[in-house]
Amino acid sequence: MTAGATRARPSTTAWSPSSRALLVAGASLALLGTGLLALRWAVVPERTGFLALQALSPMGGVLVGLGVVALLLARAWGPLAVALLPALAYAGLAAPTVLPDTVPPRPDDLVVLSTNLQYGRAQARRVIETADRVDADVVVLVEVTPGALARLDEAGLSGRYPHSMGRPGPRASGLVVRTRDPLRAVTPSYDPRAGTPYGLLSTSRGEVLLRGVHPAAPTSPERWGSDLGDLGSWIARVTRLDPKQPVLVAGDLNATYSHPPLRQAVAPLTDAARAAGKGWEPTWPQGRWYPPFAQIDHVLVRNLRVVDSGVAAIPDTDHRAVWARLRVG
Repeated sequence: MTAGATRARPSTTAWSPSSRALLVAGASLALLGTGLLALRWAVVPERTGFLALQALSPMGGVLVGLGVVALLLARAWGPLAVALLPALAYAGLAAPTVLPDTVPPRPDDLVVLSTNLQYGRAQARRVIETADRVDADVVVLVEVTPGALARLDEAGLSGRYPHSMGRPGPRASGLVVRTRDPLRAVTPSYDPRAGTPYGLLSTSRGEVLLRGVHPAAPTSPERWGSDLGDLGSWIARVTRLDPKQPVLVAGDLNATYSHPPLRQAVAPLTDAARAAGKGWEPTWPQGRWYPPFAQIDHVLVRNLRVVDSGVAAIPDTDHRAVWARLRVG
């Protein structure tokens, strides 16, 4: 070595404390979000805690997004490239839910409102006001008790919606569907095991097979899976018997699209919120110190076009109401 020559030093990346913190935070967020993404396809024996984690899967997209931003700020190019993979996966899942597939409104559109009254506690007046505001033709009342139904009728429900199917019941067992247009019973018109009434709704543009639904909550995992399986069998049967029959299913399904049993059960149907491009609109739990995180209330259709959909807050219940404007014929 000649005099004055400098020794070559190996190249190293110098991480400042702030960059290191961003790297750790970004990698952790991306890893957690990826784990929630993987739960979407996990099929394991039903356990209440696991089903709750699956419902959180859409929130993983937020975590991955925050992780990508942190890694970008840290200039951690390798981890960033890895984190972009689940980010792209979440983007692919979200795209169909934010790109609307709707038709323009018409005066004879069918509007359905579904609300879980939480053991009949929801404010009757606000239920009626919400139905009036969206100009509902069909109102699906989940967890409606005899007392709650009496209060709703006193507030004007029976005058606005004279046609009825289903029955009230104690706590979470009641389900009643009220309509402006006549209902014609089909045989059988009531499933006593699942407590879900259905019938043919007569509209100016033809009949619609209408069913209110309320599968068991995942606090009873076995019954939850059984109820969703029964609903899926019914949907498959009516689809097979008359592929052109308009079908409308609405209620509290106690499941999100992150749950494989729901995706399998309702595969022949279109979710109105997704068709309207509303993206992720969680409906439960309402009224907590944290915002709703699970989209478990749904309006599902077949051979009906979606015009619009939305959610509405009704006091004294832990569910947001859901509504959809639909084109018949």
